[in-house]
Amino acid sequence: MRTPLLGLRWAQGAWPWYGHGFVVAETGGYMTTEAVLDATFVAMTQGITDQKPFPVPQVPPPCDLTLGLSLMEKDVGRCVWKMEGDERFSNPAGVVQGGFIAAMIDSAMGAAVITSVESRKIFATNTDLNVRFLKPARIGKELRCEAKVISSGKTVAFVEAMVLDEDERMIATGSSTYLLIERSG
Repeated sequence: MRTPLLGLRWAQGAWPWYGHGFVVAETGGYMTTEAVLDATFVAMTQGITDQKPFPVPQVPPPCDLTLGLSLMEKDVGRCVWKMEGDERFSNPAGVVQGGFIAAMIDSAMGAAVITSVESRKIFATNTDLNVRFLKPARIGKELRCEAKVISSGKTVAFVEAMVLDEDERMIATGSSTYLLIERSG
């Protein structure tokens, strides 16, 4: 598959809440999707391998604040989060749009990974995210997401999650593989 060639360059402050990011500029020409992904991975890990300063992560991150996520339970490699199926998240069909459910799953799984490494200081980043929607999430219902680390090593963790509504209906399930990157500080 051919993709328009994109130029990636490091840009301090491109993502203001993290203090780092990337500026993507179209430069013409074409390159393979694989080459774009490779360049993105190199750019994303550049700050770690070149010891560029990464900030201390904000807890909770802005995305969790936007979703209104609240931590209900936490243990090593497991956590449970909740959020309200708010009208702001509705789609034209009048149910919670799937992207918000996917974001909840992603946040819960990321938190489960962080609890699984105990005293290690890491960044955890997805290498994939799979979400299966089983039932519509109704507006006004509380959603609960339980995430568990299934298996973890020094550099990779495998995580699963499920979302239930307040009536105990299973709304969605998710899974992800996380790359664990050591950080200083």
